[in-house]
Amino acid sequence: MSEVRKEFERLVLLWEKERKEAGSASSIQASWAGPHGKAIIALGPAVVPFLIQRLKAGDFWFNVPLAQITQIDIVEGKAESEQATSKLWLAWWEFGGRSRSEARASGSTARIPDDEFMITFEPGHFQSREVLLEHWKRFPIEKRKEIVQFLFMRLGLSSTGGIRLIGVYQNRYVEDKRAQDKRILHFQQLDLFEGRLFWSVLVYPEESTARLLYHVNRPMVVNKRFGGGGPISILEEE
Repeated sequence: MSEVRKEFERLVLLWEKERKEAGSASSIQASWAGPHGKAIIALGPAVVPFLIQRLKAGDFWFNVPLAQITQIDIVEGKAESEQATSKLWLAWWEFGGRSRSEARASGSTARIPDDEFMITFEPGHFQSREVLLEHWKRFPIEKRKEIVQFLFMRLGLSSTGGIRLIGVYQNRYVEDKRAQDKRILHFQQLDLFEGRLFWSVLVYPEESTARLLYHVNRPMVVNKRFGGGGPISILEEE
């Protein structure tokens, strides 16, 4: 067992103990996956505001520097019981705490993009990006803003600038052994925190689901379930 995995499991147990002692009803589920030292933690809904508060304060989590976190995925939707659910995923990689130059110098083949912020809108599966773009344009401007602001408000965040449409992101991934194409619209927003972080938000307006992915120093492929990086085609600006 690697030292990274040992530390991961130790911190999960420690944090679960702290939450129980504090009387929290939130649950923690932890798993270890992948040969690259990726750790994934799923937390109950009561944990989300607490974690976001610490992130906004620039705090560390599990004594792991913020720059070492590569993915947080908050999923809003309805469970089979029709009750709203919220899950948070945290994943980090062994090279995550190092700088980009250090990671590249160490021989890592993963692409670590420049820190940036993005919102991703995905109304569904379409055959062409033109159809996707037209679908999004059917929403009145105020409705588009409402969708975006809902996601900010859900996390207790505030946007500090405008949102502009920068393009369509094509992502091919495998889910349940079926290959699917997903074409996603991206919106850009910078400086939510005291630094430029990388966010991706997936919104399904015709379903009761909104998915938010939070990335810092994100490798090309973070989680096969949601896919990885890819080219962005600039279509227009708003």
